[in-house]
Parts: sequence; C-alpha cells; structure tokens
Amino acid sequence: MSPTTRYKWGDIVLVLFPLTDVSGAQRRPGLVLFDSGDEDVVLARITTQEVRRPKGSASVLSCESMMHLLFALTLCCLASCAVTHRVQVYPSPDRGLSADIIPIGKPGSRNHESRVEIRKSDGSLVAREDYTSEDGEHGMIVDLAAWTQDSQFFVFSGEFSGGHGVWQSPIFFYDRKDDRVRPLDDYLPPTADPRFELRPPDIIQVSIWTPFREGKGIDGSIVLPISFKLSDIREGKCRRPDELAGPCSPKPSAGSSKALQSDRSQRR
Repeated sequence: MSPTTRYKWGDIVLVLFPLTDVSGAQRRPGLVLFDSGDEDVVLARITTQEVRRPKGSASVLSCESMMHLLFALTLCCLASCAVTHRVQVYPSPDRGLSADIIPIGKPGSRNHESRVEIRKSDGSLVAREDYTSEDGEHGMIVDLAAWTQDSQFFVFSGEFSGGHGVWQSPIFFYDRKDDRVRPLDDYLPPTADPRFELRPPDIIQVSIWTPFREGKGIDGSIVLPISFKLSDIREGKCRRPDELAGPCSPKPSAGSSKALQSDRSQRR
C-alpha cells in the first residue's frame, strides 16, 4: 500500500500484516473498511481458511447483517488506531523494487521502532536493516522516506526512540548497485534535520551541523543546507562545503547497524 494513495470501502489491497507476536509481518490480501485520510487505514484480513460451525447452525449472514457486522468491526478498529501502526510500502518508480517500513513494538504498546526491508517485485528480500532495541527506547523510528527518480537510491530518516540524541537526525540511503544501506553520517558531518529534498535524478538536499569537531559536539556549529548527488558517493566523488573541502570517504568500520549500535551504547 502506498502512503500517498487514498482508499475507499471495499477495495482489495495487498499489505504486510503484522504477526501476532509483533516479530515481523507477512504479505496478505486485505479488505479496506475505512481510510482515515492520514496514515491509518482499517483493514480486514482476507483468508481462505474455512470457519467450522456446529451442525445445524446458520452459516450465511444476510447482506444487512454483514453490513452491521462490518460497521461494528470498523468502530472497534478505530478505537485501537491510537496504538496501531501500519506497514508502509514504497514502490520504486520503475516498480522493480519496494521498500517496506515495518513498525515493531511490544504488544499493546503505543511506541514502536522500525525495520526497513527492500524487496524485489517477486517478494524476495535483497536488504534489511533492523533499528529496534530490546527495551524499545534505544532504536530508531523511521518518519520520512522516498525513492530517487532514477530508482537507484531509497532515502529514509527518523528519530531516536526514547527521546535521545535530539540534536541529531539520522538519515540513511539504500544503494541499488550493491544492495547496501548506509548512513549519511559516514560521509558528512551529523545531519541536523530529518527533512530532506530529492531532485532528479539523484540529487539530495540535507542540513548539516558545521563546523563539527569530534568530541566537542555542536558547540559553535550552525545549520547549513547542502546538496549533492548520491551517485557521487557511490563513485567516491562526494564533495563537502568549502570549509570541509575534499572528497568524503566512509569511516573504516562504517555500517548502518553498527553505527546505530554504537550510538545506543553511548546513550545508555
């Protein structure tokens, strides 16, 4: 399901339904009951499993009864929308890949963290990054995401769960060439704003803290917007602003999951 599409009652969609233990999700058909107009859609799972009833009991509901039942289910689902987060699916412009942002959290909790999965059109997994934590307070929640127009990069940003690291907004990107997810912090000073802008074919604009000195935090730094091509990072041609002139290269132990784990350790 696309987060920008509006649905009407009775639409049949293919979505990732969270498992009952909230450990993951499976792609299944669903019936749209209600679209709230924002990021919440109430669905009923469609299944081929037969419901066994005692012999002699009614097996068919009248159309009117079915409407009443669906209405009641809709009200019940709406009552729980405050603690339910749906899986967001972002198809690439060329439809060759899709990115799934999966909410993961403890059953009954209002809080959640995110897992990002990149899949081919046949459903096969090509990349996965898990930004969850054991206590639900040292991971990351993905808020914004988008593909570049050329379908080569998927960019997403978020915030640290638990209210940590409020001065830093992590931004990551998936590179279709090698099926890897990398943090922009491996190539730039820390990003100051989760918002980013994409322009054709793969130009991204972000805001960074500069000048940034390791070990001194953001004291004396200002927020500076910069633009560059993500393909320049791929080809090792990334350039920083004048005060940080020179090609930017990843840290020796770079890795999105490792970088997040390190941040978790520092914040504990």
